[in-house]
Amino acid sequence: MKTPPAHSSDYNTIALSFRLALVDYFERYTSMSAAEKSDIGGVIELHARRLTVAVLSAALCEACINAFLVLMLGEESFSLLDKASTPDKWISAPKLIFPSYAFPIGSTVHEDLVFVFKWRNWIMHHKTDVLLPGDKMWKATSVPRLDHSSIKKIASLPVRLLELLRPFGGIAAASIYSSVSDEIDASIFDKFA
Repeated sequence: MKTPPAHSSDYNTIALSFRLALVDYFERYTSMSAAEKSDIGGVIELHARRLTVAVLSAALCEACINAFLVLMLGEESFSLLDKASTPDKWISAPKLIFPSYAFPIGSTVHEDLVFVFKWRNWIMHHKTDVLLPGDKMWKATSVPRLDHSSIKKIASLPVRLLELLRPFGGIAAASIYSSVSDEIDASIFDKFA
């Protein structure tokens, strides 16, 4: 196998951060009693850890598709796609390089990608519910529930997305996939299934 083009691999650092957040979350979750999980302090603590996992999952998904696209397209062509949303990049951009690429719209991986980016956007662009004069309420953006089963799904999302590129992306996809899957290996999920 040829060596991939020289590139920074900051996605490795994000993958490590993601793995550490997953381990932290799952270890804390499994160590808590049912009473602790239902106590307001426990609810808030677990939710805070879930938010960290969601942000890092989204960051890793974005870092991986950006690395892949810049390696495959070059900087000038990539700059035309850079402003697209990360889900749009995963769905459409590889097709510009590989016409037979077909992102599975409506699949679990698609639903999980949309889900994690709804949460990422809610966290990064948070707006608070505000009580206005006259007992009117300005409601912030609502998001789907982020619970333990959600974390188990989004934990594997970056690797599942990269698996979609592997048949098409040659050395670039193989290099990114190998680095990320080494960091986010299945043993993390098996341990906390």
